[in-house]
Amino acid sequence: FLSIEIFKNYEIKVGVKKINFFIVPYLKLWLEAPLIKILNKLYKIGLTFKKIDGISKPTALKRIVNQTHSNIINYYNAITKSIINCYSFVNNFTQLKGLINFLIRHSLALTLALKYKLKYKSKAYKRFGNKLKSPEKKSLF
Repeated sequence: FLSIEIFKNYEIKVGVKKINFFIVPYLKLWLEAPLIKILNKLYKIGLTFKKIDGISKPTALKRIVNQTHSNIINYYNAITKSIINCYSFVNNFTQLKGLINFLIRHSLALTLALKYKLKYKSKAYKRFGNKLKSPEKKSLF
């Protein structure tokens, strides 16, 4: 859990009650996951690399290539679930989930392509399907 950003937003609710007008100001809290800190953490783990312009791109995780296919998928699933469970309550959850799924899924495809010497992640998707199933059919991403 890296942290969370909290913003205050005052909204004014206007209503009509028969003849009288009433205005009720209320405070709305906005909770956001720190996407930049999460991207930096993924960079430190080795799942992404940063281009010169600062954009994060997925990369293969070379230190787990010697593991079995199921263990590699379980490792990536554990990373994904831990991040998503920590930030399940934030307002930008769909943006976070899309970003995490994109980066981690493509990093997994690149790792499997490296393991099976396929050269490209597209060949890993063709060989193992969209969910990158293991040949033993034990685990999915």
